[in-house]
Amino acid sequence: MGKNHFEQYLAVTLDNTIDEEFRVKYKSFWGLNMARLEPRFSDVYFEYLAEMRTDEITDIMEKVIKPLQGGFQFSFVTKLVHTLNPDMPIYDKMIGQFYLFPDISEIPNWDKKLFLAEKIYDFLKIEYQRIKDERLLVTAIEALNQFLTKMGIPPNDISETKKIDSLIWAWVSFQKNRFNSRKTSI
Repeated sequence: MGKNHFEQYLAVTLDNTIDEEFRVKYKSFWGLNMARLEPRFSDVYFEYLAEMRTDEITDIMEKVIKPLQGGFQFSFVTKLVHTLNPDMPIYDKMIGQFYLFPDISEIPNWDKKLFLAEKIYDFLKIEYQRIKDERLLVTAIEALNQFLTKMGIPPNDISETKKIDSLIWAWVSFQKNRFNSRKTSI
């Protein structure tokens, strides 16, 4: 997680026009390219992103996951929601591993997947708010703000939610790398 990560993140915020250049950057940053989804998924995804720019999101899972018909893409939906509202959390495999969430992809039933995804997302919203309210990561966030400033990125351009997400993501990545380096040295 370096300067490049946050510069790329800012390039895919909704302060930008949703044109082909935005789509390419967005798909690269959020990993939509690596998922190898059908082109129709991407088209519908960006249609929702453009349409929902000004809409209040109430039940994003029903509005977005079911109509996309590209498999159960919970992570990408949370990234869409976060793009629309940077105060909303992002779910991905690293966040799931940090909180020891069950793997949604292993659940065969769509309705059960949706139920679990909604529960996970509700938990993340409450948990991130608790982290903010109780200032649980204040020292780490202050250090990240200093890093951003040193790199020429105004800390206020990155939401506190994104900072929490980035810190958790970096921690899980660090632990995985540490574990993998121990495995190879044994």
